[in-house]
This record gives sequence, C-alpha cells and structure tokens, in this order.
Amino acid sequence: MDGFRVRLNCIDHYQATPTRYDPHLRRDDHRLEPSKQPKVPVIRVFGSTETGQKVCAHVHGAFPYLYIEYRGPLDKPTVSEYIYALHLSIDRALAINYRRDQRREPQRFVARVTLVKGVPFYGFHVGYRYYLKIYMLNPVVMTRLADLLLQGLVMGQKFQPYEAHLQYLLQFMADYNLYGCDYLDAENVMFRAPIPDPAGPDDPPRIWDSNTILPEAITSEMSLPRASHCSIEVDICVQHISNRKAVKERQLHHDFIEREHPIPSDLKLVHSMAGLWKDETKRREKQMAKLKPKPGSSPFPQEALVAMSADPRHSQPPPWIHEEEYREEVQQLIEQENKQDRAGLTFSNYIKPDLDGDGVQTVIQSVEDLFPENLLPALGLEQKLLQVHTGIASSIQVDEKRILELEVPEQEDQLLLDDSDEDRSKKEHESRLERRFEGKKNPLGIAIPSASNKELETFPGDLQQQPQRLIAELKREIKGLHGGFGVSGLRSGKRPSIPLPRELLLEATALELTSRDANGQRAASETTGSGVLKRLPSDLENDASVKRLRCDDHREGSHQISAKPPPPELIVVADKLGPIAPLSPSEAPAPSSQPSKTTGKGSSQKPQGNQTLNFPVVKDSHDPDTILRLSQRSASQRADEGTFSGSARKQVSFDPLVSIHEAKSSSAASTSRTPVTPPPTKTLSTPPRPNIYWSGQTTMFLVNSAPPSVAEVCSTMQSYGLPDVIYQDAFYSKDDDVPPRPREYAAREYRLDGNTLPYLPDFDPTGQSPATFGVKPDVAPDLAEIELRYEKQQSLCTLRSWEIAEPPPTFAEVSGWWDEKEKRRTQKVRPGRPAPGTQTQMAELSQIVGPTPKNTHGFKYSQKQKSTSVQHEAQYMSTMSLEVHVNSKGKLLPNPEEDEVQCIFWCLRSDEQCLFGSQSDDNTITGIVVLSGDGLLAKQVRSQTSCQVDEEASELDLLVKMVEIVRTHDPDILTGYEVHGSSWGYLVERAMHKYEFDLCNEFSRMRSESFGKFGKNTDAWGSKITSNLHVTGRHIINVWRAMRGELNLLQYSMENVVWHLLHRRIPHYSWQTLTDWYLSGRPRDLSKVLRYYLKKAQMDIEIIEANELIPRTSEQARLLGVDFFSVFSRGSQFKVESIMFRIAKPENFLLVSPNRKQVGSQNALECLPLVMEPQSAFYPSPLLVLDFQSLYPSVMIAYNYCYSTCLGRVVSWRGTNKMGFTEYKRREGLLQLLKDHINIAPNGMMYTKPEIRKSLLAKMLTEILETRVMVKSGMKEDKDDKTLQKLLHNRQLALKLLANVTYGYTSASFSGRMPCSEIADSIVQTGRETLERAIAYIHSVERWGAEVVYGDTDSLFVYLKGRTREQAFDIGAEIAKEITDLNPRPVKLKFEKVYHPCVLLAKKRYVGYKYESRDQTVPEFDAKGIETVRRDGTPAEQKIEEKALKILFETADLSQVKEYFQSQCSRIMRGAVSIQDFLFAKEIKLGSYSGKGPGPPGALISTKRMLEDARAEPQYGERVPYVVVSGAPGARLIDRCVAPEDLLNDPHASLDAEYYISKNLIPPLERIFNLVGANVRAWYDEMPKVQQVRRLEMTSAAVAAGMPNNGNNNNTTAKQTLEFFLNSTSCLTCNVKMSKPTTTNDPPSPTAPLPICTRCAATPSTTMPLLRSRLSAEQRRYTDVVKVCQSCAGFAPLDVSGGGGDVPCDSRDCPVFYTRVKQRARVGVEGALLEPLLGRLGGRRGGGMEGVGEGLDW
Repeated sequence: MDGFRVRLNCIDHYQATPTRYDPHLRRDDHRLEPSKQPKVPVIRVFGSTETGQKVCAHVHGAFPYLYIEYRGPLDKPTVSEYIYALHLSIDRALAINYRRDQRREPQRFVARVTLVKGVPFYGFHVGYRYYLKIYMLNPVVMTRLADLLLQGLVMGQKFQPYEAHLQYLLQFMADYNLYGCDYLDAENVMFRAPIPDPAGPDDPPRIWDSNTILPEAITSEMSLPRASHCSIEVDICVQHISNRKAVKERQLHHDFIEREHPIPSDLKLVHSMAGLWKDETKRREKQMAKLKPKPGSSPFPQEALVAMSADPRHSQPPPWIHEEEYREEVQQLIEQENKQDRAGLTFSNYIKPDLDGDGVQTVIQSVEDLFPENLLPALGLEQKLLQVHTGIASSIQVDEKRILELEVPEQEDQLLLDDSDEDRSKKEHESRLERRFEGKKNPLGIAIPSASNKELETFPGDLQQQPQRLIAELKREIKGLHGGFGVSGLRSGKRPSIPLPRELLLEATALELTSRDANGQRAASETTGSGVLKRLPSDLENDASVKRLRCDDHREGSHQISAKPPPPELIVVADKLGPIAPLSPSEAPAPSSQPSKTTGKGSSQKPQGNQTLNFPVVKDSHDPDTILRLSQRSASQRADEGTFSGSARKQVSFDPLVSIHEAKSSSAASTSRTPVTPPPTKTLSTPPRPNIYWSGQTTMFLVNSAPPSVAEVCSTMQSYGLPDVIYQDAFYSKDDDVPPRPREYAAREYRLDGNTLPYLPDFDPTGQSPATFGVKPDVAPDLAEIELRYEKQQSLCTLRSWEIAEPPPTFAEVSGWWDEKEKRRTQKVRPGRPAPGTQTQMAELSQIVGPTPKNTHGFKYSQKQKSTSVQHEAQYMSTMSLEVHVNSKGKLLPNPEEDEVQCIFWCLRSDEQCLFGSQSDDNTITGIVVLSGDGLLAKQVRSQTSCQVDEEASELDLLVKMVEIVRTHDPDILTGYEVHGSSWGYLVERAMHKYEFDLCNEFSRMRSESFGKFGKNTDAWGSKITSNLHVTGRHIINVWRAMRGELNLLQYSMENVVWHLLHRRIPHYSWQTLTDWYLSGRPRDLSKVLRYYLKKAQMDIEIIEANELIPRTSEQARLLGVDFFSVFSRGSQFKVESIMFRIAKPENFLLVSPNRKQVGSQNALECLPLVMEPQSAFYPSPLLVLDFQSLYPSVMIAYNYCYSTCLGRVVSWRGTNKMGFTEYKRREGLLQLLKDHINIAPNGMMYTKPEIRKSLLAKMLTEILETRVMVKSGMKEDKDDKTLQKLLHNRQLALKLLANVTYGYTSASFSGRMPCSEIADSIVQTGRETLERAIAYIHSVERWGAEVVYGDTDSLFVYLKGRTREQAFDIGAEIAKEITDLNPRPVKLKFEKVYHPCVLLAKKRYVGYKYESRDQTVPEFDAKGIETVRRDGTPAEQKIEEKALKILFETADLSQVKEYFQSQCSRIMRGAVSIQDFLFAKEIKLGSYSGKGPGPPGALISTKRMLEDARAEPQYGERVPYVVVSGAPGARLIDRCVAPEDLLNDPHASLDAEYYISKNLIPPLERIFNLVGANVRAWYDEMPKVQQVRRLEMTSAAVAAGMPNNGNNNNTTAKQTLEFFLNSTSCLTCNVKMSKPTTTNDPPSPTAPLPICTRCAATPSTTMPLLRSRLSAEQRRYTDVVKVCQSCAGFAPLDVSGGGGDVPCDSRDCPVFYTRVKQRARVGVEGALLEPLLGRLGGRRGGGMEGVGEGLDW
C-alpha cells in the first residue's frame, strides 16, 4: 500500500481507553481489564486526501510532556530508582490535589519518565545537562503539575519545569514536523470498517475505496468502531508518521562547534519557509522557460537573494555611549576569574568529556521514546533493576498538607525590596568610576584615560580664568529666544546668526585658534567643509574648551573622526569684531572640494573605528539644546571627546551662513569687507575692453561682463547661502480676509499676509533683502498708510470727467432677458436630459462637498481580478453558509423560545465541487428546507426556484433534515453573517429550548467524543472575539466579526460590507416586512422572500472568498506551523513559539517555563524607544521619510541578541546576575575564553558574537526576512496579476508580522510565556541609539542642509528647507546609503517617500502629499492618526477636513479654504445635507460600563431597544449609529442623541447644526490650521447664521412619518413644535414678501385669503402651470428615486409593497434610502400646500370665465 496523506484542516484531542495501537506503558497493562486501564490521549485530525475524500484520523502514541533538571549520578540503577520514586510521588501529589481517594484505587497520571540530555535555552550555556522527561496521561493536568513542581511539593525540592508552557498539540506538531493545512504523511495506516465503495460516474474520483484498500489494512474490532461521519476513518501510530524524518539533528551546543563549523547560510531550518522557496522557484522557472534562459541561471534576481545574516559591512560602527566603561568592567570581571588558576584554557579543552552521559539520548532523539522498538526493551531493563530495590515505594515524598492548601488563592508573599538598595548600588558604581579616573585629569579638569594624556597638547592656563563670563555671553537671549548657538530658523523665522563678543575673539587669538593671512593678520578659522559637526556639547558650561570634530564623509565606508586644521582656503580674516550681517553673494563661502584628511594610523590609541560622534538624545523640542541637537553624555564620554590622535589643532568653527565683518577702519572713511572665501571654482572671466571709436554727442554704455546663465545661477544657489526654491507659505488671496493683527498660538506669533501688491516685498537689486532668503519682513505693511498715499496721489491728479448714467432696466425688460437666456440654454442641451448646470446645482444642494474619491463610487476596497500566473492549490475545505426565516411578531425580532423556524436556506462551496462541476453556474450548491404541513407551500417554493427543496411536516423533522444535509455534504467550515443571533446559532438555541436537542453535537463530525458547546456563558471569550458556537471537527466563521478585523469601515452591516467589498447594493428588509410577505399567500411576495434569503446565503460565501479569508488563513497556518483555528484564536506569542520551537528542538535546546509569579518578578522594562516630539508646523518644502527596515529584527540579527547567547550583566543588580526571572550563573572561565568575542549592548548586557554561536532568534529572523525579500521581489515582477499580488502580499505580511512580534515575545511583562526584560531592553536601547546616531550624522553633514523634525522608534522625518523635490530624492537616497553603511548588516535605512507639502501635528499624527518615486506626478493624499482616517467622527468631518487639506496643499490659499468651509457650514445650517454624512457609529460593549453615570449614546440607544425587545441586544463590539438632534435650551447632549430612524420618522426633529459645526467640524480643523495661524472659529463666527424654518402641515406630518391620513388630525398634532404655528409671509409662487401673513396650517376655507401675492392671484393662467409643474417636478424626482430602489431590489415596475408606490427597503447604509425618505416627505409637504391652492385657483378661474368663454379643465 502506498503512503497515506491527509491534510490537517482541523485538529483536537480526546481521552480514550488504550487499544492495540497505543504504547504499552507497563508490562502488566495487558493483565488489567480495559475499563481499569488509565485513559490515554488520542489526537484527532480532520482533513481530506489529495482528491478531497473527507478523513478522520486517530493518531495514537503522542503524550504531553515536560522536563525537569536531574543532577544525580548517571548509573542506571540510581537513575531507575529516582525515576520510579518521582513517578509515584507525582501520581500521589496530583491525586491529593484533585481530591482523589487513593485507598480505593491508585490513580495514575504519569505515563512514563525518561532521562535525556539537552542545553538550556535561557542564557548562554555550553555542554549538555541532564533532564527527566515526564510524559503525562492527560494534557489537562500539565499546568497543575508545573505548579506543584515549582512549589517544591514533590520529592521535597523545587523543580523548574521546561516546555510545560507549550500546548500539547503544538508539541506534537513540532516533534513530528507537521504544519496546519499541510499534509500528514503516514507509511502505514489502519482503516476502520466500513470502507467506501468505488466512485460512481457522477462522483469525484477516490484514492481510497474497497478496490485500493488491502483487506489486512482494515480493522473490524468491536473496540475500534467507526466514531465519525467522515468518508474514511483511519488509525495512525506516531512511529509511522514520515514527516519527522525530514528533521535532522544538529549537535552544536555541547561544545564550540559553530566556531569551527558554522551552519551553511543557505540551509533552511524551517520547512514551511523552504516550501515557499520551492513554490516560488517552480513558478519562476515556468516563466523563465518562455524566455529561454541560459543553462544554470538562477530564477531569482540578485535583489531577491539578499543575505540577512550579521555582517559588519567592512566598517566598524562607533561604540555605544557607555561601551568603554562596560569594556573596563568586563576586564575587571575577567581579572577576578583569573585569580583562580586557569592557565592553558582553550576552546578545545574547555568542555571535559562525559563518558557516563554518552549513552543518554538527546532531546530530539527522545521523540522516539515511546516507539515500540524502544519502549519494550526499556521496560524489561527497568523491571530487572527495580526488583533489587523492593522498598522504593516507601520513598515517595509528597507534602500533602501544602498540596491541600493549594485551593486557597495564593497570596503574594514576596514583597518588593526597598529602592534604596538600587540607589546605593548606583552610588557605589559612580564612586568606583571616580576612583578609577582619579588623578587622570587634564588642566581643564576633564577626566580622560591615561593612554590619551600623551596625545593632548597642554592648554594655556589663561583659558581657565574667564570661562563663566564667556559662557554667559554665549548664552544670552537673542530677541526673546533663549540663547545658544544656531537658533533654529523654524523658531525664529530668520536666517540663523551667532553673537560673537569681543572677548571670544581675543581669547581665540591668545589660544592660537586663528591663522595668519598674507598680511600677517590673525584670522579665526571657520571650517565650512562638508561634514563639520556644528553642534556644541551639552556640557559646555562645565568645559572651558570646545573641541570641534570633523567627519570625513568623502570616502566610501570610512567615517573616521578627524581633528586636522582646516585647509588654507577656509580662513576667515577679522581685525576687529563687527556686526553680524547676512552674506552678500561675493562674500558667501563656496563648498569645499578638498576632503578632510583622516587620522593617521600610527597612533597608540584605540582603533579609530571606536571614536565617538556627538550623538543627540532628543528631548523637548522647544529646548535650545534640543534644537541644536546637543548630546547628553556621561563624564567618561566627555573625556573621550577630548582624546584626539596625532597633533590635533584646536579649532572653533561656526555656521557657514554667518560671517564676521570688519568694523570701520580708523584710516578709511568707508567700510571695507573681507571676502570669506574665494569666488566659486567656476568663475566668470572679464572680457577685454573692445576697441570702439565713437564720435558725437551721444553717450554709449558698454556691459562690463556677460551675466551668468540660468544654469550657473541655479547650480550656485546653495554656495551663496540662497535657497533653491522659496515655497509659498499659507496666505490669503483676498485682502479682506487678511487679519488686521498677528495671532499668538502655542507661544508663537503668526502673521498671515496676502499675495496682492501691498504685501509684495520691495525689489532689492543687491539680493540682500530677507525676502531673497525666504524670510518674511518683521513688520506688516500699513494698509491705511498705503491707502492715504494713494488718495494723495489721486488728489494731485487733475483729470476729471462726467457722464450721464443710464436708467435701470424695467421689470419687463429683465424678465424678457431672462426668458430669452433660458430659451437659448435649453436649446443647447439634448432633449430628455437636464442641463449640466442644473445637475451641478442639485448635486451641490444635497450633499457635503468632499474630496474627489479614488474611484467612481467611493469603494474602499478594489475588486478581485483573475490571475494569470498563479494556481491555488486545492484546499478541499468546503464551506456551508446558512440563513433562517422565522415569522416574527410585529416589530419584534425572532425569539427562539417562542418563534418556530419556517424555512432554512443553505449554500455550499467546495473545491471538489468546483473541480468536478456538479453545481450551478455560480459555483455553489444551494438548497431550501421548508416547513410545510400540507405540501402546498413547498410546491409554491419549488415552482419559484431551481435549487434543491426539501419539505418537512414538523419543526423537529426540519432540524433533523438539516443535520442530515450537513452530514451528507460534510463541510469543513460552517458560516453565517451573524451566527449568534441568527443562522446556526438560532437553530441550536431553538432546538435546545424547544426540544432539548443538542444540535452542536449533531452537526459535529463525531458520533461520540464530541465537545460541542454554544452560548455566552459557556465561552465568554469566544462571544467577544470569534464565536461562542463550537462544533467538533468543523470550524465556525462568524463573517461579521471576521470582517470587523479585516476591513476598516464605519459600520459592519451586511449591506455596507457587500457594497465596499463586492461593489453591489443589496436591500435590507425588516422582519415584519418579510413575515408579511411570507404569510400573504401571493406568489410574488413569496418570491421576494426566497430571493432575499438565497442571496444572503450566497453573499456569506462571496464575502469570505472576496476577502480570501480561507486561503490566507491556510497560508498563515502552513507558514507558522499552527492549526487553522489557532490563526484566528491564538496570540502572537503562540505563533512565535511554533517557529522557535521547531528550530530549537533539533539543536537540543530546552525552553524554560516560568509561571505567572516568576514572570511578574522580573525587572521592569527600563528602556524606551525614541519618540521625538515633532516640531508641529506646516512644511511647504520637501520632507523626507526614512525608515529603518525591520529595525528590531535587524538589531537582533546584527548584534546577535538572543536567550541562548546572553552572557549576563556587566554590572550586577543588587549583587546578583539577574536575567529575566532567574539568576544567570555563568560558567567559570567563560568570560576569559570569550573576551574577544563579546558584544556589549547599550543597557550593559553581554552577548556572544555570531562566530561563537549564532543566536537562535537570529537564525529564525534571518530566514523570515530573507524569505520575505524573495516574496516581495516576486510582487515587483507581476504587478498586473492582482490575484498573485494578493497571495504574495498575504505571505509577506504574515512573515512581517511574525518578525515584528518576536521582540514582543521577549518583552511581554504580564502575559509573557518566556520573557526576558533585559534582552528586550537591549533591543530597544540599541534601536534608540542607532536612531540617535543617524540623527547626529544627518545634522553633521552640512551639504545636505537637513534637519530632523520628528523621529518615531524606527523612522526619521527630515526637513529640507528650500530644496526641490528632485533634490529631495537625491539627498534622501544619499542619506539612506550613508546611514546604512554606518551600521552592521542587516540594519538598513530605507528611503520611503517624500511628503511635499506636509503638516506635522503631534506624535503619530501627520498628513501630507506623498511622492514615492521621481516619476510620480500626481501625489497621493496620505494621513496618519488624524480624523480623516479615524472612525470616531462623522463622514462629513472626514470629507471636509480632507478637502480643506487638499486646498491648502495645492494652493496654500487660506481664502479658498475659508470660502469652502463657510459654504459647507451654510449647507449644514440650511439642512441641505444627507443625514448619512452626520452619523456617529461607535463600538458598544454592554456589560463593561460603570453604573455611576450614563453610558455612551450608542449604549443608551441599545438599552432602549432592549427594553422594547430583549432580542435586540447588540453583539459585543458592534457599532451602533446615532445622530444629534436639536433640543430645548439646556438639554443634555446624551438626551439629544437618537437613532437615525427616529430622526427620519419625526418631522419636527432636525440635526443640531450648531453642535456639528462647533463640536465636530471646527476642532479638527483648528488643530491643523492653527499651525499656519488661521482662526477657523473666527471664520464661523463672522458668518451670517441661518435658521432653517420648514412648513409643517398636519397632512405633511403624517406623510413624512409614513402614517396614512384618514381625516382625523388629532393624532398627527400630538408632537408639535413652534414651527407648526408659524404662518407664511411670502408668496408660494414668486416668493415676494406680502403685507399680511397667510395661514397655511389651518384647514382650507373658501373665504380664507390665498397664500400668494395679488399679482400672481390676478394671473391664474400663469400661476397654475407654474405651481402644477413645481408639484410634478417633486413627484417625478420621487418616482425616479423609487425606480432606483426597485431595480436594486429586483421588483417589477408595478410590483410595490401594498400598492403604495414605495419600496420597503430600510438599508441604513444606502444613500438612496435617505434620499428617498427625504423626497417622500417633500412630496407630502408640497402636495399638502399646493393641491388645495390649485383647487381654489381652478374654481376661481372657471367661475370668472363662464360668461366669456370655456373654462380650463385642470
């Protein structure tokens, strides 16, 4: 028989009586009766074969286990004796703990105990240790056993468990190399009878049937009957699973094996990743075959084969801030170890051979412990050994009293130590440092290492005399800004300037900090070459001397620190101190073309790679030290900064944009200026004077030299300190909008100008004005003074003229002109279509005007397209959806306790059905089960549908028939849109309440051992997260809750999800409407019900398929190695352990299992990621976004951080080497051996380098990241194949999430399964200092002119003021390359995108126009964290904010923003908006709110509904919509929040425009536009306020409320507002104001005055057609909307509900629904107003014309 394969679609386990397939754990087991033998665990796998046959496989021989350390002798008698005693002690302890009576019958919990050897994973350990592997009979007792062992209640000592936190099924899948939704391969299986017959002609083919299964492979024992409803049922023994043979043992850590024999880099350690490489290789080779490639060529491009392993990139990165101190501490630790005699210690002789342990099997070998060929000989040997010792049973050691007390809740008996110990240890550490550096100080008092003293020149003593006075001068305030060098231009609004006092220049001259020019004068050196670090150290006040470092950035890969003197051409000459002024073009410095020289190699110092840059620690953005990016360093680092190699010259360098000008010379009357630098290299030569002879009186001027070309000017802008581009800041295009005075906000002053003539700067021919540099003038133009000047000029003008004005046109002339214009316009438009202007006007009057949507209909998700190059492997996971119809009582929802099921609609989709074509055109099988006592209803149903129809006479038979259908089709997944309150949940609840019939177990795949359950009380977690319905052998997918996690929508009704995902509108009918149709007896109404439910059942399947939920989850299960359901239900730690365990097991690592108390005892996390406070502003220039690619995983790989490589702390914590929850005990002599192979993390933890041991986390992450790069390279190739893109995107996303959560596994401080806060701190602090180092480097390179304005964990936002977008892409790529080269591989800074322009609001909140490539011409609107992407507001808020931002980005014109905002506010106040745009929809979690105050509005609305109908309870996390309506003065907001249907049905209610504008729209706009100085609230305050006044009549109120008007008006006036009693004062025809108000609310009277003016009443022949056309237009609009709804619902033109002309659809997510309701109310109002008036006008017209001619029949 060939091998048997089954796909692991579902997996669980149960306890069963041992059979012949289970291992015999004791020699006397066969003598016991089966009922007395302890039950053993059996794993149950549900899946399918390669052709889709459903399989239930029982896997025997897998037991849960854990390890404890064994430290006794290794001779076999002693080990056997100890194991036997431990075995009995555990059994006894658990029996006592479970309150079992041992006197009646001994309880057995332990299956077997064996001796193994392995390597602890928690900390660096080399060499094997010995452990006892304890197999248990029941997985349920594992947690309790681990607690007993930890508390020392067994064998009288405490045992630390290992691998007890790993779930039983995960242990089994990892041990046997099994992956979810992948195949289990078995060499030999036994089939349970009966077996299936051969496939018929219409059936799909079968591999296993009576023809292919051998008779000896069939089990017909009574003890092994068929227990499932699957087609095939087999028994598999674990020793026959062949997947485990692919796992090869790697014995690496019992000695320093990796040092001599490292693992090959191309070896794939995770088999699921290797499978991805194989699949992608096949696909690419198939594509390459068409191109006929060269033989031997790789199917992968070069970028897909990027190695992610650690590599220094040939450049040693600078050390961490405290690394030198830590290195000295490590040296002291080594010296302490060397006090013992350890001479001759080498890698080869460090581990002593252990002959006794050679025969002990390793951890990976112990997987085969319970195989029959290993178990039976071991049982015989143990029996002989134990016969010698007869009294072993008396050695049971169990603390029975303490075990019985375990039921009492444990109290925290270990108090935290006083923090004073920590402070004391910190002071002791500081005192040790002071003693170490005592006596090693230079004349400045700076502590430096003794090795550096020889390299420093002696500082003159006079420098120490006046340091404080100089510092006070340097720190003085500059125009209100706190002092310091180089105040940011973003804060001052000007070019930076430096105040230089005379004392500084004198001291510089005295200290020889100046050079001599050609005339022998002293000159202060100003280094302006690229790469100068312009920042001052943060300890400026303590150090009297400032050393300036130069960073040579001209050589690739070299970042040495240089202190050489500047080149001769960079000399600034100054005789006397003059005023500081901006540079003229002739004075501006040119960029240095000569690279600075690196430090010489012949220095006795430490290698130059360990020099320290001035890395900043960014804190407060308003602190001057922060703006200067000054470093915060310790004393030892400040000492390091004073250390230079070679003969270093002392220098003082300043900002290149500042020059020192000479004062007036005593011998000259004019001021002479000395150029800062020679002219640019590309100088303009002066042409010779031409020989021109001229005679006459005319004067001729000759140009001295040719002007520079445009290219020359553009290329030298930066050289002269001029910006390349001056971008337009926010301005007002209308002078009336310009505020009269500056506005202060957030301690800043904003002065907004216009762009008209008065605001333009004066022309400056010298180019020295601030406007040339993009700086606004300090004083705004005085418009009043300018106006007076213009008036004076007008008064001086003597030109005057008068002419006679034309008279105004008459009314008749204006009316004729308008009629002619309308006639011409109508002739231009095609007949049958309205004019474009009319369409635009109507569109503007009905909706909020938002930004242009990305697609035509505003879909949030694009549709799936067919794939061309990817073939999905058949999953054979069939899905069945189900919907039920129940006749409800009135408006109440169906109640399973009272309302019986009338109809069941089901839909099936499966791979085997799709492959073999036994289904309908839409690839589904649908069916109906109908309750029909007389058969007439079933007959009607069959006549109206083509699907399978089954009829049953009773409800119980209906439920039984549904069970039969489920067992026949055997689906793997049961789904429904909402499976709790309807669908499967309603059936289960109805059967339980009415018939006490457990449908959960009936729907399961098992006849016995079924564990189905349903209800909130049985599974509270499932009710909130997945589903509280559990069916054995099948998965339950609650579509609503699945979409809630997949899609980002405001509401998750089925109609909204189908619209955005499937791009279809579907109707929604109330239960009352469906019940009326079902009971009406009309075939057309029954047809509506059938279509509605069948479509819903099909939509459930289509939603899942469109979202690719099942294929994506299967991919993740196969990739992560967990089962299908765990992808939904388990957290990230479980998935990390799955991959980590599969790598650790072959290397014989053992994972420790701390309990909750141990996890809580570890040190708190001390390091925080760098999250800068952004400089909140509007940035018109390009803003670069640079992101470290997978920073934390890259750091773990680059620096080899892992549990298995950690060597403990450099400095002990309270005298202990604490690591995580335990104390790490380092082996003697290990530091001495590894002293040259240690990485020190910034938080003081030591790790081995990869050449000694590559960390297990690094191996895992390397494989994950390399596979992700390969997958993403495939995405770049086939961009047009959307399905392939989605598949590859899902794969790379799963890999990315797995890589990113690996750090979280180490840092989980509360729910952690194996955390270590020290490793987490190492990762975070390394990432932080990597980011700080990048910031310092960016600021140190002057040619970029860049400023980091925001940084967040792994990303940098770099502002390039005055640069073009093309330059931004060049600089961004250059920054990314140089920062990447500065760090070891695989740490990589990636240039993500350019924002241009951009607004930074706060941390994690920014918005801008995104450009991702140079060729991109149309930007993409990208927002993070603001209201446009949040869901706690309203759609109107999102639309208005996004539109306003786009106007700002595209025009910077605040006048346009103001006009747009005011127009939208006017619409809201007029009520010309859709209610749908003003819906709030927030998640409701009933049961989690405090009872002290009112809950959120949605919860109160839901509570009111539940008071009316208990079944109306919302699901946990459901979004409940509500609106805010106007109320009485002083009414609470919570009382004005109502459901949308209440607003629609109440004609007297209206939206609260004031609330929405002032509380919902203005605050988010203020947060943005305050940053440019605009006052949005003032824009609203200056608007004319509009109060909507509506005509409310008795009849119209009834119409709007949907109530028929039967002539009794008392009911319709129950709720009347003040508007009901108002009378109209305008004519209904021409809107002319009338002298007397007309009464329109009273019943019409023949003698009452008409509500029209006298002129319209005098011309009824003109008035009546106008009124009639107006009423007809409203009715026609309503008819058009109803036609739209009819087409959506599939109704015939005359097929409307009850003949009333309306469609009963009430979908709250459809905009047409709100339009229909509003238009229906308008038709009612207009009809109530105009019909009586037309009647009276017709009667008057007819009576007056009787004597003259025939009356008109209206």
